[in-house]
Amino acid sequence: MHKIELLVRQALAARPDTLPAAPDTADYYGFVGNSAPMQHLLLQLLRVAAQDVPTLINGETGTGKELAARLLHQKSRRAKGPFVTVNCGALPENLIESELFGYCKGTFTGAVQDKVGLCEAADRGILFLDEIGELPLPAQVKLLRFLDQGRIERLGAVRPVEVDVRVIAATNRDLAEAVKEGRFRADLFYRIAVLQVEMPPLREHRQDIIPLAKYWLEKLPLPERRGLSPAAAEWLQSWSWPGNVRELRNVVLQAALAAQGGDILPEHLPDGIPAGAESAPPGSSAELQRYVEALSLTGTDCLAQATAQLQRALVRRALRECDGNQSAAAAKLGIHRNSLRRILE
Repeated sequence: MHKIELLVRQALAARPDTLPAAPDTADYYGFVGNSAPMQHLLLQLLRVAAQDVPTLINGETGTGKELAARLLHQKSRRAKGPFVTVNCGALPENLIESELFGYCKGTFTGAVQDKVGLCEAADRGILFLDEIGELPLPAQVKLLRFLDQGRIERLGAVRPVEVDVRVIAATNRDLAEAVKEGRFRADLFYRIAVLQVEMPPLREHRQDIIPLAKYWLEKLPLPERRGLSPAAAEWLQSWSWPGNVRELRNVVLQAALAAQGGDILPEHLPDGIPAGAESAPPGSSAELQRYVEALSLTGTDCLAQATAQLQRALVRRALRECDGNQSAAAAKLGIHRNSLRRILE
């Protein structure tokens, strides 16, 4: 039944006669850019917003999945209702059920008063489940039951509570592949993916890079407006942006502060962005080869120096993508936070 519903809803949402007019994306609910991929994305979001069904937003890290979810909320019939965000990857496994569904006073030691769960808090609004691919299998079962029944049961409660919630989930993982590997339930996947939205990576709409950079510079609360020198703009345009829009934003803001009142120059950009770099997919062999060719092989410890330089560049990139959060950056790199700090020393 879930597969049939998914196909029917997708067909209805894709009908040409339901297409709204293309919005002006100079600044449309936080979206900036007039490229074809951006126009297609916004038209899709406006179309999906009108369908009050579970929706899955797919996209790489930093592509703006939460921004898309907020637009779906603002353009839906639930705009006046709450928008509740749940970072599934940050919930401790032993607290997931109590956080999502709440508990009653006296249910366990420390439960000194009733607690409303996040699902109930989103009643008549949107429940945004970010990083849903990180949800453990036992929690997936409980979430599926909630989606199927439209009711929640607080821990320790006698009767369930009906709630009216639209669920929007987001992931940077391939959930279809996770289903095949047994890491994600197929029935839950079909339940949350009635409609799907694909967020384009920044490298696929490169013409929006400079408008985005200028947009953030104009928003800075600084006494003097910053500009982009032609050389700096060329650098921004040529980088592959593996961290997507979030990485671009962090780089631009850091460079603006480093410019100290003047235009942004190449020397204000992070070391990880090489001048004149050609566009290449993140982690590609061509990009790695360019990095290796640019290294100096003089001295007796050039390998150690090159390794340390690469480690520092990776750490700085992870910090940019994680908005400066060292714990999150360390987790992204698979190292301890103390190791991350030692690399930066």
